[in-house]
Amino acid sequence: MNRQTARQTVKQSGTVSAKVWGVVFCVVAFAALAYFYGGEVAAAPANQTIPPRTPQATATGVPTVTPTSQQPATNTPQPATATPTASGPTATSQPGAATATNTATPLPQPTDTPTVPTTPTAEPAFSLQGQMSVASGMVRQGSEVEIRISVVNPGAEAAQNVAVRNEVPGALQIVSVSAEGGSATSEAGASGTSIVNFAWPSLAAGEEATAILVVRIDPNLADGSVIDNLAVAYADNAGPVTIGVSLGTPPVLLPTFN
Repeated sequence: MNRQTARQTVKQSGTVSAKVWGVVFCVVAFAALAYFYGGEVAAAPANQTIPPRTPQATATGVPTVTPTSQQPATNTPQPATATPTASGPTATSQPGAATATNTATPLPQPTDTPTVPTTPTAEPAFSLQGQMSVASGMVRQGSEVEIRISVVNPGAEAAQNVAVRNEVPGALQIVSVSAEGGSATSEAGASGTSIVNFAWPSLAAGEEATAILVVRIDPNLADGSVIDNLAVAYADNAGPVTIGVSLGTPPVLLPTFN
């Protein structure tokens, strides 16, 4: 093939290519118009005017943000309140501090005090019986009076260390004291009284111990006076008993019988 023939072939090829591209362009343009007007171009009659199509809003990927009015945040610090504890120090809140921390001091735990057991005292199986008597309850000032004291053991066993303690009033002056089968002592007491003690080592069951107390009535005692003499009898293994006697001087005016 010579050079001229090649040029003609290239020229013809260029013309064909231009025609092809023109056809493609028309097809693409027609398709675009058909897509744009929704296919109405092909369906509309020749004498009808096609109304212009309102373009549709195209959604974009960027959202529209409408600013809103916002109040600026106010950070007002609240004063911290410290709650005091029963044992720990009271926490003091510092100015500008948001919170306060209390450190409580632990209370000491109470310890149980051990209870010392007590040994119960056994009740005695029996109590002594006693009596104090005089020959006559009517006495005169300056006269001597014999007071008889008797102690009886009503129990089934011997009473150990039997004793009688008598606090004699000051209006009765001690003359003598004696205890049958035992001992008798006297000593001065408080406020002019005298203390008389009778004692027996033991007293068998059912037996009686006797003591004699001789006193003199105060000569200056007023008429109509009454003197009460009391004593207590007791033993190691027996319950106590209180015994006594009353002595009276004549009245001031003696009764007259018509």
